[in-house]
Amino acid sequence: MTPWVIDAKDIDITADNDELKKFRTSLFHTNSQINKFMDHTRHSQFLVVGPKGYGKTLLLKLKRSSFPKSGYMLLPEDALLDKPIGTPYIFALKDVDTLLDDQNYWRCIWLISISLTVLKATKSDIDGLKSLPLRTIFEHNILSSACDIFDRLLALSRKEYFIAYDDFRQSLIPSFRRIHSPVAIFIDNVDEYFEHAISFGNRQATSRSIKKTYWYLAQFGLASAARELNSLNNHVKICASIRQEVFQRDNTADDPLAIQIRGSCVELNYDKHDLIDILKKNILAEPYTNVPETMSVDPYPRFFGRESLHIEHAFTNEDESIEDFFLRHTLWRPRDIAIIGGKLSEIDPKRRTPSKIREIINTQATLIADTYLGESRPHVSNFSEETVFPLISSNVLSFDEITEISRSYDVKINTLRDTPDKENHVFSDLYRLGLLGIVQEEKGTKTLIQHFQSPGQTTLSDVNILPRSKWYLVHPILYDVISRHNATFYEKMDTLNIVGRSRPWRRPSDIFYVIKGDVVKYSEIMLNADTADMFPTYFRELVSDACKPLAHFSLEGGDSLLLIDRNLKNVVAAARAINDTLHASAFKKQLRFGGDAGFIRFSRTQSGQIQDLRGGALRTAARLEHIGLPGEILVTDRVKSSIETSGGQDMFVQLTEVDLPSTRISGGMFNLAKNDAEEPIYHFIYKLKR
Repeated sequence: MTPWVIDAKDIDITADNDELKKFRTSLFHTNSQINKFMDHTRHSQFLVVGPKGYGKTLLLKLKRSSFPKSGYMLLPEDALLDKPIGTPYIFALKDVDTLLDDQNYWRCIWLISISLTVLKATKSDIDGLKSLPLRTIFEHNILSSACDIFDRLLALSRKEYFIAYDDFRQSLIPSFRRIHSPVAIFIDNVDEYFEHAISFGNRQATSRSIKKTYWYLAQFGLASAARELNSLNNHVKICASIRQEVFQRDNTADDPLAIQIRGSCVELNYDKHDLIDILKKNILAEPYTNVPETMSVDPYPRFFGRESLHIEHAFTNEDESIEDFFLRHTLWRPRDIAIIGGKLSEIDPKRRTPSKIREIINTQATLIADTYLGESRPHVSNFSEETVFPLISSNVLSFDEITEISRSYDVKINTLRDTPDKENHVFSDLYRLGLLGIVQEEKGTKTLIQHFQSPGQTTLSDVNILPRSKWYLVHPILYDVISRHNATFYEKMDTLNIVGRSRPWRRPSDIFYVIKGDVVKYSEIMLNADTADMFPTYFRELVSDACKPLAHFSLEGGDSLLLIDRNLKNVVAAARAINDTLHASAFKKQLRFGGDAGFIRFSRTQSGQIQDLRGGALRTAARLEHIGLPGEILVTDRVKSSIETSGGQDMFVQLTEVDLPSTRISGGMFNLAKNDAEEPIYHFIYKLKR
């Protein structure tokens, strides 16, 4: 049993196959929607609906395998699923142009195709066919696939179509009603068939008139025809896959037929718990020879290794659970889980270090993004990644920033395409694809949450659906894609928030400023018997007095300070007061300080005291503390960026390799890691002026 299956064709689904049984019991994830579809005794829901990558093909195959071994004729007979192949051979005749935009035309073509296929397979009698194409198809063995017949019928002239439709009403329907032997037919991939044919700009003759609307109409027609034929004869079951976006078109929301059809559909949906279950099941299916901790019953240390249970975020320096890091780099699709997990599985268990796992997940996330953009391109004709991505300078953008980028984009793209004054709504396209998020209040609370649309959740039409938000968030899978077009993209990343679906959003007021300090040449004080006795009490009282305004402060080891507050001025003032007073005292010593900004986790004692402090800013401040000169306060770029909106930039002096020659530097950023064995911690460093 092989885990991390990306394509359903890689699973051998046959009636008595042991591999299939193992897959069903160990790897196959179910939820209420999937269980409804898999129950072949249910007569009301036979269409599986979902976006690309949700496992529709797999479910169709498994549904076919769940039918009784005897008694049912399963179509197609020579394959598991009936799929259209090649490019639609259609629209050569101009006299059908007016029919092509009518959803009833597509419905009727499918009605004829499916009923003719079933009647032919059951060797039923059909009398009085007037249509030569239908009679030829029925009497000869050249065409037996509903999809092949569908393609052939699309090439009928207007006159031939109406003759065929009259035959359907007069001959095919009565014959179809008389079928008494159980038949089930399974149709898949109609979306991909038309997706490949949709073209924009210069069209080849074979796809002269293929429009995006046909992608919708072909699938909506299939769903409508399947529903009608299933209700026409209880012995016949037509099962098919339909893309979720078909039911998100503007004109289907209040369409009575669309509402009725959706009652026959099982709409796939995966929440975080579903995805975690899929991830864990695949991990547990890994052979013990391919995991770093064979004895672990917990899936995560078993597969990732205990050292990789947390991954440090590159821009906030927070530790993120491997589960959250993994899911954040997907579109919450089962396919994405398999893509990333499969590539991680190829790494030798001994080499599954945090840095290697981060590298693989980021690389596969970029692959997912590139593939998804390619799949979506036919549906977002106004979107050009080559034009918009060079304009995006950060992973978090304000409303004013996306407004300005949109204007610049429209000018550039309209000039290229000679479409003056057109509003292209490029960020609306990114939002509808789930690649641009917003910040919104969680229902029933004041908590701010990051929201990203699921693939297929909204219409793929050209209307502007972008909600108003103070902040707009670039999906993590796009980071490397954008950086290919904009080399400075990574220089302006948000250092307060980890961007990801359903994650909390931190306001600037949520961050704490941290300053760590220690007394320079403290050993000289302790080696002198007189000063060694006096200093602890003196210094403790000095610190206590200077730090009264702070949210938290502590003194450790006799000379090591930790100062924390939401107000930068407070911690700087406290640090300055302690340093200046000590320097002017009989001890004549100074302190050196390192500072950072970030989210600090902590708990409180019953008396209200802060304890169990955690956060990347604590470590970064400690690293920075040791490289400064006496009396200096060195801080990271996070401190500077956190107060940019409120002024105060004159207090920062950027340091270079000349100022800190013993600290490793790359691209102007200093590496605060202890050694080469530790992952790099890159920051721009500033000295605070007095």
